[in-house]
Amino acid sequence: MPNEQKPRLPSGLSGLLVRRVVAADADPRDPETRARLGELEGYVSMGISILLSAVKFVTGLLSGSISLLADAVNNLADIASSLIVALGFRWSRRPRDRQHPFGHGRVEPVATLLLAIFLLTVAWKVGYAGVGRLLTPKPFAASAWILGIVFATLAIKIWLAGFARSLARATGSLTLEADAWNHTYDIACTSLVVVALVGERLGWNVVDGWACLGVSLFIAYTGIKYGRQAIDTLIG
Repeated sequence: MPNEQKPRLPSGLSGLLVRRVVAADADPRDPETRARLGELEGYVSMGISILLSAVKFVTGLLSGSISLLADAVNNLADIASSLIVALGFRWSRRPRDRQHPFGHGRVEPVATLLLAIFLLTVAWKVGYAGVGRLLTPKPFAASAWILGIVFATLAIKIWLAGFARSLARATGSLTLEADAWNHTYDIACTSLVVVALVGERLGWNVVDGWACLGVSLFIAYTGIKYGRQAIDTLIG
């Protein structure tokens, strides 16, 4: 349509990252540009997930919070899922060949499906840990500095979710949309950890187990939703 406006690339810090891989006036719906932006989002997400997972693991071990450790495992799974996103877009850029006369465009929904499988696996493990903590609740440390660290990781995730969503809107990519929602649910998961830490400070250590179960439900919902959409795309 002649009056249809070209989707805009993000600005600000996100724009600085985007301009490292594509031109400022590039069309985000162009297959090559779309693949480059998807690959960028995957690697940025992977790097941040490595940082957040390490910080939460250390903080979780020091505090003894099962929900914080569950959130660390969730971010650990994000490392693998983000790598799948990045490699999926990289492979989709491969030209047609004799074995793939229609190109490699279907790699993207395959990457989304693998992401969903990872999320469901993590949801089961996290839920199992939450049930164990509910059966045997234990006190843990919830000092002000631990709360401060968790709030800092929450702020980073909020930015990352916005970064992924801006690229998803610009490119129209289902995989990036799935990753954006994955980051959004991570925000909700970390918010549950904050609730658990505040609950411990008030003497309600049983909240830690319930928060862990809440984290697992958020992860499972994301996996089921995008697993179904990826399968629908693959089978036409």
